[in-house]
Amino acid sequence: MKGGCVMNRVPKKEAWTYYFGIFGQNLSCALMMNWFMNFCTDVLYVEGYIIGIVLGIARVWDSVNDPIIGTVIDRHRFKNGEKFRPLLRATPIFIGIIIVLLFTDWGFQGDLPKAIYVLILYLAYDMIFTVQDVSMWSMTSVMTDSPDEREHLSQWGRIFAAFGFGAVGMFPTVMDALLQQGVERKWIYLGGAIVFGVGGMAISMLSSKAKERIQTTEETTTTSFKENLKMLFSN
Repeated sequence: MKGGCVMNRVPKKEAWTYYFGIFGQNLSCALMMNWFMNFCTDVLYVEGYIIGIVLGIARVWDSVNDPIIGTVIDRHRFKNGEKFRPLLRATPIFIGIIIVLLFTDWGFQGDLPKAIYVLILYLAYDMIFTVQDVSMWSMTSVMTDSPDEREHLSQWGRIFAAFGFGAVGMFPTVMDALLQQGVERKWIYLGGAIVFGVGGMAISMLSSKAKERIQTTEETTTTSFKENLKMLFSN
């Protein structure tokens, strides 16, 4: 690959902070994927089919905004010359706040107001999460110029992503224990949002510690970006 930077190998400490960033991101992702619908039906008492429609709309939006956001990120470069690290520092803040808002029972009356509230926030969450996700997995294309090292980073990143998903598996056990102690379900979900959502996003900011060493041309950036997208959405 052509680039203006010295071709350095990624130090182990830097690689580990990158992996733990992916771990943190997937703590919050697993909470949203596995427990948000349960929260809507068990705490907000919204009919399951209504939430299904809301999440279905979000799926359609996701298929539309993914390539758009990917293209925007690929073509934009910040004033300091970086493409991804500024996004990896900023997006976790907004994602963490939105997750807490989504897992909060505001006492809305009726399914329609609840559904509108959930839809608006969920679409915002999905869009900002996509920005973070694309940036995080595309970091391998600028951390090193070595194809073998990029593949190594990606493989270990996927392993730590699986660890993050697995860690949220403790949530139902904790929930059962707290329910037996008389804690209301809505407070348990809110606690989960703070621990896994906000906490996970705080950990995910570690990925911004990785360095963007490779200053790529537009052609090589597009190639690397597409390669990373293929790897990302095949998981």
